[in-house]
Amino acid sequence: MHKTNHILSIRINKNLSIINNIDVFYLKSAIVFSFLLLFFNKTVNSQSSLSEINFGIKSHYGVIWAHSPKNKILVQGHFPVFEASIFGKTSGVKLWHQLYNKPQIGFSVIYTDLALKNMMGFCTGIYPWVNFNLKDNSKKYKLFFKVGAGIGYINKVFDLENNFKNTSISAKINALINFQIENQIQITPKISGNLSLSLFHYSNGSSRKPNLGVNIPTINIGLGYRIAKREISNIPALPEFNKNKHIVTTLSGGWKQPFFPRSATYPVINSSTTFEKQFRRKNAYSIGFDMIYDKSYVEDQQNTPTGHHRLFNTGITIGHILVVEKLNILTQWGVYTSSKALAKKSYHRIGLRYYLNKNVLICFALNTHFGSADHMEWGIGYKF
Repeated sequence: MHKTNHILSIRINKNLSIINNIDVFYLKSAIVFSFLLLFFNKTVNSQSSLSEINFGIKSHYGVIWAHSPKNKILVQGHFPVFEASIFGKTSGVKLWHQLYNKPQIGFSVIYTDLALKNMMGFCTGIYPWVNFNLKDNSKKYKLFFKVGAGIGYINKVFDLENNFKNTSISAKINALINFQIENQIQITPKISGNLSLSLFHYSNGSSRKPNLGVNIPTINIGLGYRIAKREISNIPALPEFNKNKHIVTTLSGGWKQPFFPRSATYPVINSSTTFEKQFRRKNAYSIGFDMIYDKSYVEDQQNTPTGHHRLFNTGITIGHILVVEKLNILTQWGVYTSSKALAKKSYHRIGLRYYLNKNVLICFALNTHFGSADHMEWGIGYKF
């Protein structure tokens, strides 16, 4: 009887753990997607922000990129990727429209059946994006660099019993990132054609292991159709720029699973303070100090005599900030300063900040160790 109760207890705890993990992934995905929508919602709903609205379709031809020897088994041939988009051209009435040469903004939905269906199945995703205008000195030809981020879904992931060879991804709900170089040709006043090189990346930020990530490079062609257009007048002149400096402090947190397959999920909390100086309208630079609490290190305390010192660490960072009105795109490089027990001496962070008003902001970032995802974090901050 005692043995039966023990087995039942294990099964209940396992099921509760699975449910909690699923809840965490859906919650995190909802937070990320809501954060990304803020910037685009403000832009689209602002009066006269868009001078035209378009609908587009693209047909991609891609392959899973084996960026690690561990996921070479996933490379089983090429496959099509289908994409549909709603997008518009910014009008120039906002400062950042003019600074970035009136970029396009939009939303896309993608779908593909991956070549290895029994191990990967299909994947889909939805993401907002910005198409930065790199070359616009011709009415017929334009060159864009597209950056997008949203939510992706992969229906077959790592499973210790049924799908153990798929060590690339273990969460069905993931962050989806897209980069694209797009050549656009105006065929008629309403129809445009494009030829592009693209990269899609799926990852859960090591909130669940294994997480090598899924990279899908593609070549694609597509068509765009202009649904609506309006003439914009009274575009304001750029105001005089004054260099400014300030201090930003943020408090953020996330989850990570340090090992697989049966490791627990642990919290990570980071308090960050940075001194920032904006030298140009689009660029700022920073130097900062991080205080990091990472509870995942409790798993190797038994094997590492100084393991208990690794729960709290400090780091010094330098970074660059791309300023897009209220949205900031951050890249940082940091060095741990407090613990000699850490196997990795430095870390990197790429993230987003959005200012809700002049001083209060929300933030999201992916922390890595030389390209290997460590954890994702979400937080709030204040600019002094």
